[in-house]
Amino acid sequence: MADKDKSIVAELGSVPIGEMVRSMAMAVADAQFALDRSSLMVAEFMAGRHPLRDPATGALIDARGDAVDEPVMVDSRVQFGYAIVDGKRVPQSLSLMELGFVPNFYQFVDTVIEVKVALRLGKASPTSDAPETRPGWSPAGARDPRVVVNSTPIDAGYASSYNFDLQFASVFRTKLVPVPPPAVLEERLRRLLEDENALNAEEPES
Repeated sequence: MADKDKSIVAELGSVPIGEMVRSMAMAVADAQFALDRSSLMVAEFMAGRHPLRDPATGALIDARGDAVDEPVMVDSRVQFGYAIVDGKRVPQSLSLMELGFVPNFYQFVDTVIEVKVALRLGKASPTSDAPETRPGWSPAGARDPRVVVNSTPIDAGYASSYNFDLQFASVFRTKLVPVPPPAVLEERLRRLLEDENALNAEEPES
């Protein structure tokens, strides 16, 4: 069992610094997506009538937890107060939104990623499937595209194995900030939604 656990996650060796940055940025993006998905599921619940979803994936499920194509709707309203009908008190069922509750949406703002690494210059091994790169047009902006900057994360194991002094480690810092979508894209999306709503309103109910 121990050998199996060791094969699940392998230690990261020397990798191009661009790949390291991309992996960390994607990790933040995945976390943001998970937060947004959770908030949307809460919004559905607060609306008073929501489909059953897998809490881990958000996929539609039935009461037994099996995946389905058609949503299984659930009434999530709560009884609050009553109305007078024909001189009698009739309990009212209201959604949480009707009671003033709103879902919270969370966002990573100005995310700073800082790692200590050992940097090393090297040459990329040419491969048959590598895209052709002209001098002066490499992604890193180097004149010679064969020269790459490799990075190795510094941790206790690395420092102990190579007798590495942590005070000589390089610090790589990058910052992720949210930016609004282009105004033209927002306008086109708004028009698409208006056209879709108008089309649905014209279709006869089955």
